[in-house]
Amino acid sequence: MNEQQIHFLNSYGTCRLEKCMCIDRDNPRFEGAWGGLACPDWVSIGASEMKDLIERAKATYRKADNDVKV
Repeated sequence: MNEQQIHFLNSYGTCRLEKCMCIDRDNPRFEGAWGGLACPDWVSIGASEMKDLIERAKATYRKADNDVKV
């Protein structure tokens, strides 16, 4: 694995919780700052290059568009 792949795997992720506790207004972890990799609920989205990141974003937004009810 090269440095760029590691960068993508470590830098792009999401919180596994429905409501992120790192930025919670009432009881924030890490004094309200996003904890990144230090957060126990942070999960990499699995993209290891820009192409992966774009494909995952497209899939996410396609799903969101399909979930919208008019």
